[in-house]
Amino acid sequence: MHRLQSCCSAVGSSSPQAWVVFMSLLVSGLSPGSAGSGRNISRATPAGQSRQILEETRAGTAQDSEDKWHTPSLKIHNALRPPGWGHTCPFRPDPAPDPLPRPRKHRERQAAGTREAEQRCARALGLAVALRSSTDRPQRSSDPAGRPETRVNHPDVEQPLGERQFQVKGPRSPVTAQVREEAVLPCHLSPPTDAQNMEIRWYRDHQSALVHEYRDSQDHTEQQSLQYQGRTELLRENITQGQVALRIHPVLPADEGQYSCVFVRSTQLSQAQFELRVAASGAPPHIHIQPAYTGSIKMTCSSSGWYPDPELQWRDPRGRPLSPGSVRNSVQDDGLIHVESSVTVEESSRADVSCSIRNAVLREEKESRLSVAKALFPRVSAWTVALAVLLAFSLIIAGFLLLRSRRAHEGILERITKEHERIAEERDKITREDEKIAKEHERIAKQRSEITAGVREQEKRFVKQCLKIAQRFAEDIVLDKDTAHPKLFVSEGGKRVECLSKEQAVPESPGRFTSLRAVLGRNSFSSGSHYWEVDVGESKFWIMGLCSDSVNREIFIKDMNSENGFRTIGRIMDYYWAYSLPHYKFKVVAPPLVVGIFLEYEQGLISFYDVKQFAILHIFKDKFTGPLRPYFFTEYVLERNYQGLVIPPVSPPDESGPP
Repeated sequence: MHRLQSCCSAVGSSSPQAWVVFMSLLVSGLSPGSAGSGRNISRATPAGQSRQILEETRAGTAQDSEDKWHTPSLKIHNALRPPGWGHTCPFRPDPAPDPLPRPRKHRERQAAGTREAEQRCARALGLAVALRSSTDRPQRSSDPAGRPETRVNHPDVEQPLGERQFQVKGPRSPVTAQVREEAVLPCHLSPPTDAQNMEIRWYRDHQSALVHEYRDSQDHTEQQSLQYQGRTELLRENITQGQVALRIHPVLPADEGQYSCVFVRSTQLSQAQFELRVAASGAPPHIHIQPAYTGSIKMTCSSSGWYPDPELQWRDPRGRPLSPGSVRNSVQDDGLIHVESSVTVEESSRADVSCSIRNAVLREEKESRLSVAKALFPRVSAWTVALAVLLAFSLIIAGFLLLRSRRAHEGILERITKEHERIAEERDKITREDEKIAKEHERIAKQRSEITAGVREQEKRFVKQCLKIAQRFAEDIVLDKDTAHPKLFVSEGGKRVECLSKEQAVPESPGRFTSLRAVLGRNSFSSGSHYWEVDVGESKFWIMGLCSDSVNREIFIKDMNSENGFRTIGRIMDYYWAYSLPHYKFKVVAPPLVVGIFLEYEQGLISFYDVKQFAILHIFKDKFTGPLRPYFFTEYVLERNYQGLVIPPVSPPDESGPP
């Protein structure tokens, strides 16, 4: 019976999802003869563990029979709780064994019932983690902590053609890295398997933090833990052979811990766990001396930049350890360790003292030595008197030499003063030249401004003439509701369109835009000249122009260009774009309020005008081969005065021009 409890413990150490499925199978009464429940259970899957438990249980049947336990009753306790949430083993014996001897047949029935329960536990343990994988389309989900669900391939589930089981291999021994250097955490698949289209993740401390994620053949940092952002890189030169490595640079003391790399492909999952050890070798120890009391001194040994906590040892000249008075380790702002220790030495020692600090991880040791001399002790001696006399004599000689060299110094100071005066004159001359250059720059800037103003006036007159010509070909543009995106609202008369906060129910239409918030005009032009105006107001997100009637309705903004049938310009916040090939930005005199669009089909020209400022925004030059339709795009981005796009009647230009 104790082996049934081992079976339950094996499930308890699995993932929360494996525990839930395991309990579900037990509740459903999975019998020994159920289809697919026990076949090939010895393969390299979690079911292999259950077979080992089953074999051990069969080997110990005789011992279990002697215990005279009744056939265990199946009890489910907290079946839906994952490991770590207080789950209990579903198999529990009756409260007490029968003290009376039973007939042989009774004991045989009791042993048969025990073996049947053991087999059911083993099959449930083997199939629990594979049950979700047998569905037609596996789904991804998350546990309550936000970690990805663990999935394991099971041999009884038919795999896609060409896929084979794999196993993740990681470093057999802990990986050691030094602080501020780089750490490379390698993982590979066995047998070698192409992992380009797999999902690869690195986790920290039993999946409590996402270190790095690779999926869809590229890195993803959206869910990456903040402490690793900007410091990880996936090395995938040999990913086609199943060999990858995670590079962490620079390494920090907080990076030390348990890591796991997980490979996921459709219904298969495998992972490997290993340990990263972080170490740092600090500066050589510094020994500081200060008086303690008469006949002794206090020496303090300190060093910074160590990790983890180093070993500090004082030794005498013979290498024997000295007992320190105190040892204190403190954590610095960068996470490294500052170690400090003190020892008191008596005058009678008169010997050398050494302080060594050792990093056990790097097996590196740094040592400093100090010679303790009698002159260092706090008392007056003959050596002290001799030193004082020698110092006084040195001061006298120094004073004599200073007096002798005074005249030479005065000559040097005089030469330095003259050189400073010369430099000051040169500086004044340079300053006057700078003033002349500044005035010349102002004159040139003024001339440039006058020239620019003249050119601007000529441009205004030219644009006025262009608008007069264009307005002769004014068109009545009406929006086509059947092409509008579900989030766009088109007014009853088809003269205004605005973007809503959510999609509305609209009938299906083959010409409707599904990705871009766009709508086309009902008008279609295959020849001639045509002009209309669009009131954009203060909107900061719009695109307009013409497009071919056959453009792809599922295209995105990045693919809008003349080759795909679009001749448009637009405003995206504070930038103005011409959607040619390639896209490019252009500048405006002022944000346009009303945009005029003039199509000259035979000439292959589409001109865009700022009607209020009398300025040309952009001109497309192309050769048109099919019908063109007016194109309108608008997006709501929480603008205060958002009104959408309005198609007003065309009015003659204001001759007075802009203010």
